[in-house]
Amino acid sequence: MISKDSDKTVESEDEKAIRQASLDYVEGWYNGDAERMQRSVHTALVKRGIKRDVPSGREYLNYLTHEIMVLDTAEGFGTHVPEDQRVYDITILDISGEIASVRADSPDWIDHLHLAKLNGQWVIANAIYTANPNKQI
Repeated sequence: MISKDSDKTVESEDEKAIRQASLDYVEGWYNGDAERMQRSVHTALVKRGIKRDVPSGREYLNYLTHEIMVLDTAEGFGTHVPEDQRVYDITILDISGEIASVRADSPDWIDHLHLAKLNGQWVIANAIYTANPNKQI
């Protein structure tokens, strides 16, 4: 949530920290930077996405954890996207005290993130994702 002050946009310290955690998540993925991913997601992260079994067409929820996200980042799973096509859009949807909701658009995915402020640090606790329909690659 961006607060407006006359003609200029001003972000609070929480908004800046939420945006940074969200950028650490998406930029960390595409840069293969496991350290950024590690600091952006809580150790109890729950991440899910709808997948389809090709032969049967059956839909199911794919489940990812903190460990999987950090390991896959370190393996460079997101680095296939050329740097000049790595465009990210972080939209803070809501902040309610120590929780926040964010939409993170990246070249491959649209993630809806739930963040929590724990011990003064904003971290991603939950995520649900889908393929970005505007995928360029």
